[in-house]
Amino acid sequence: TNKVTHQAFHDVELKIDGVKAYDLAPAVTTTLYRGEPLTVFGHYKRGGEATITFSGKISGEEKTYSATLTLPDADERHPELERLWALSKIDTLEAQEAYLGNNGEYTSQITDLAIRYGLVTDRTSMVVMREEQFENRGIERHNRDRRAKETAAQQTRAAQAPVSYQADAAQPMFHSPRPSYSGNSNGGGAGNPLLWLALPLLWIIRRQRG
Repeated sequence: TNKVTHQAFHDVELKIDGVKAYDLAPAVTTTLYRGEPLTVFGHYKRGGEATITFSGKISGEEKTYSATLTLPDADERHPELERLWALSKIDTLEAQEAYLGNNGEYTSQITDLAIRYGLVTDRTSMVVMREEQFENRGIERHNRDRRAKETAAQQTRAAQAPVSYQADAAQPMFHSPRPSYSGNSNGGGAGNPLLWLALPLLWIIRRQRG
């Protein structure tokens, strides 16, 4: 009901200046409704000061929000983000393939990503093998090495005090408090989680490993 009782945020656009960001996934939607989050994963070449600008329209009126933050050259605290990016990228490729028709290029990209990041897809699966079988067949242990890295990071985080990961704390993109979703709606205002009536924008960007 929020889609019809609250105005949508349309012509959505997301820009990143100051660092070279690429491989964004999923593609930024053009319309957002109340309660709908926007989560985007991607790569960037090297750290530095970055300005993220989020813009769109409500009933034709332009709305723009921006924040400047510093991205590190590398951050190993959450290696799980690599799999989340790959999964989002695969979803995007599968959607393009379904829309444009079967294409060998999409199949190859999906397969390569799934194997590299240890993901099960319509084109890849997992099997249980003895250690020597991997060596005999010359199969690289991508998933084993990745799981070890993820487990070590999880154990390190569990031993530490809770940390805030809000990257724009010094210059928040949104200043109004999170809205109440008690079910009471007056039918007015903007209906978008990325506006002053909505949930904060979640931006997760990770650095590409060399």
